[in-house]
Amino acid sequence: MNITDYEQKTRENIMSFLDDNEYCRDYYTNYEASFDEDMYVSRPASELHLFEKKNLIVLMTANDVEMGVLHVFLNNHCQEGEYGRKIIRIVDGKIVYYFSKVGRYDILHVCNKTGAYSEGGSAETIRTVMSKLNPILVISTGVAFGIDWVKQSLCDVIISERILVYDKGIKITDGKLVIKREHILSTEATLMERIRQHRSLMRPGKLPRFQIGDVLTGEAVVSDTDFKAMICGLFSSKSSVIIGGEMEGYGVYVEAAHQGVPCIIIKGICDWGMLKNSLSDKAGEDGDKENNERKDALQAMAATRAYSIVFTLLEDPYFFSDYERIEYKLVQVGRFSLKKQHFYLALQVYSFILSIVLVATLVENIAQITLMNLLLTLGVAFGLVFVCALVFAMVEHFRAKEEGFRRKQEVEEKG
Repeated sequence: MNITDYEQKTRENIMSFLDDNEYCRDYYTNYEASFDEDMYVSRPASELHLFEKKNLIVLMTANDVEMGVLHVFLNNHCQEGEYGRKIIRIVDGKIVYYFSKVGRYDILHVCNKTGAYSEGGSAETIRTVMSKLNPILVISTGVAFGIDWVKQSLCDVIISERILVYDKGIKITDGKLVIKREHILSTEATLMERIRQHRSLMRPGKLPRFQIGDVLTGEAVVSDTDFKAMICGLFSSKSSVIIGGEMEGYGVYVEAAHQGVPCIIIKGICDWGMLKNSLSDKAGEDGDKENNERKDALQAMAATRAYSIVFTLLEDPYFFSDYERIEYKLVQVGRFSLKKQHFYLALQVYSFILSIVLVATLVENIAQITLMNLLLTLGVAFGLVFVCALVFAMVEHFRAKEEGFRRKQEVEEKG
């Protein structure tokens, strides 16, 4: 295969990284050695609704290496539960749900097929998940390609401030791609600001190096120098901070936005969007085997670096606390209680007015009323007064109950 000088230097960069980081291969071998069926406990699909938690965070990956390394991570970081430290696995339809708990957050991992709106891609997967559960956040994680090996390094982590969709709303003019209608989606500003200011992420050397910026996303596999330059050029006037690219972000962002759920991409750089199958000097099957082993090693190491950032955030007990469904639950309970209060208050007012009418009628016609009618009228009047008092007590009961619920939630939030 004929390659340009730039491509040759890019290949040398990758090979040099592998030589300088011999332990890179260990990430994959250690993951394979640690991966064990005993990590899981299977439960029936009928129990899926039991995992609709107030603080459920979804982690999405797109290939077997990403999934396997993540499950080793989960197994090492999860809390003891009903089934020990095992990951709970539930198969429902096309999707396998993996549940765990990290810190105060309930974690759901799902693995979609590569791409956004392809069959089984990220859009279909997260849409199905959100139709059954109610997550507070979606994180698309795993591996991505980097942009510039001079400014970046393999296994650096990229975090999306915006996604730039390179295969939507474009046309070809004079052999060049031109944006006809731009598709640029932003990560929630509050979430981005928190990540920027998170103390653990601000300590050099404590965590992998990461960048925050714009991430390219589209259905096409980027493994060509010219194509990569072309799609970067599409957004040259829209962004000066393109830091990487991947294939699942658009589906995640669009579907999550429909449900009002924030989302973000946190992925490790495993290649440069070119020469993905040129990592071996050997020919034939031996070359293919070595190439695949090196690709898997880079993916495992890059994914591990990305997960170390993700789990640093998950293990902070208050980082995502504002996204929990406490406010949502209060609104629902409040509406329920408010309807009852309105009903009882209306009944109370109606009873009071009816009592006044009866007493007025009694006074006006006092001379014509027999003893039996007098006693009956007084009984009805006193009965209505009793009903008013009872309704008032019920209203106060519901108010106290709602206040108790609020205080309980505040205590849980602080704890």
